[in-house]
Amino acid sequence: STLPSSSAASDVYKRQELVSGWLQSLERTGAFPGTTESEPPSTIMWVRVLAAQYYDCCSETSKALDQISQAIAHTPTCLDLYMFKARIYKHAGDLRAASRWMDEARKMDLADRYLNTKATRYMLRADQVSEAENTIALFTKDGDTGSNLLDMQCMWYELECGASFLRTSDYGRALKNFMHVEKHFNDFAEDQFDFHTYCIRKMTLRTYISMIRLEDSLLGQNFYVTAACGIVETYMRIVSKPKKEAAAADEAGDGMSAAERKKQESKRRKAEAKARAEAEAQAKKDAEAKGGKGKKAGAPAKEKPVDEDPDGKALAQVEAPLDKAAVYVRTLLLHAPTQLRVQVLACELAMARSKWLLALRALRKALEMAPNDATVHRCVVRFLHATKDNKSLPQAVAKVVARQAEELGLAKYPSLAELNEAYLSRTKSDPMAHVAYAEMQALISPADAAKAREVLLGLDLANATLAACKEAAELLGAGGALADISASQRFREKAHARYPYATAFGGGAKDEFPGDSAVEVVS
Repeated sequence: STLPSSSAASDVYKRQELVSGWLQSLERTGAFPGTTESEPPSTIMWVRVLAAQYYDCCSETSKALDQISQAIAHTPTCLDLYMFKARIYKHAGDLRAASRWMDEARKMDLADRYLNTKATRYMLRADQVSEAENTIALFTKDGDTGSNLLDMQCMWYELECGASFLRTSDYGRALKNFMHVEKHFNDFAEDQFDFHTYCIRKMTLRTYISMIRLEDSLLGQNFYVTAACGIVETYMRIVSKPKKEAAAADEAGDGMSAAERKKQESKRRKAEAKARAEAEAQAKKDAEAKGGKGKKAGAPAKEKPVDEDPDGKALAQVEAPLDKAAVYVRTLLLHAPTQLRVQVLACELAMARSKWLLALRALRKALEMAPNDATVHRCVVRFLHATKDNKSLPQAVAKVVARQAEELGLAKYPSLAELNEAYLSRTKSDPMAHVAYAEMQALISPADAAKAREVLLGLDLANATLAACKEAAELLGAGGALADISASQRFREKAHARYPYATAFGGGAKDEFPGDSAVEVVS
């Protein structure tokens, strides 16, 4: 039956009453309301799971955790319950607790590869890279994690690992993992040449046509697009990273002079080369000892190429990072032009390179896709702010930019401040739009920063996502565009009340983990 459409709040209340009625009836009589047929004991457990997922969707984390904890107490050997609890913590913003509970589910069935994969993914999202490597190594050959995952073209792991390194500013390893995905797609493109003759010889024409169509759209696949966007974003962060400040921090951190540091670096490289040579010699010796089992007698063992840059330091020290990034952006614009993230990234990169016409082209396409999107609005304001009264623009470029600026909104709103206000008025129900408005207000008029802070402090967090709250906290925090200690403290207290379990606002898991002695299950 359809619930009355009086209001959304009324519908939520009725659904809560429905689930609560089921639980009360099952606890009291063992049957659902209106029936006398007794249900099996597992029924109430699954109803609690339903209630937990419902409260999780309503962002009522405490109620969701209470229901799922009661379900676990009812049947502690059901590993699905631990996965549900991990998901609740993930949505609440406590990624480390989510990782721990997913790992508890994995330990209950060590032979389940799906659970191993889920636990690894949760660890990577909590930036626990070493724990993730140890976990996924349980299903790799001889425990050789890096080499086996690369050979198996395990792209989900490389993307998650790259994203984790990018969050922790380890740009070399981030590029290394993202470029592994690029290598896999290059291998896909090369492998098609062996398939051409096979299809013609076997007359598998339908499969052949499917393969040709796949190759035409190969670089538009989501895995490649995500990896290429990660590479571009990493290169852009490398450029924005203050190299002088980093060097000064290194100098202050170890107390060594430049000559002493150079000498130490030379010793380190020699030690690494020696260790690599010893490892290669030992590997060759072990291969010869095995005697080439399963191969022809006397056949030489296949040696894997040695990675000369395992940490990606050389990748992160390129001469022109933005030019490198531009190559990937051109590929993305050719093969995935309909994705909003591609157009936004192309616009941001073009502005960083002062390629204003390329930025304008990407910006117009992004506006066609999502005119009210917060990231698109940021690009519009930044573009107009950067090109306004810019004397360095060539005359022809300035003329095109001035004409297009009117179409971007300056024809209707003469100033950027009015354009920003108009955006806020038409997207007042979107908390992320308020964050974008405040950030752009600080760019347009730094003197009105107090007004922008009040917009963030007055944000209705009842409908705000965790991501919007994090962005607002970053703007108000140290180093943000609207940095203010008092305002930051007030907002974080407000956000903590809304998301009490989010570690970004000082929250965290309040229950105890079962540990190794909680449940003994034979895998």
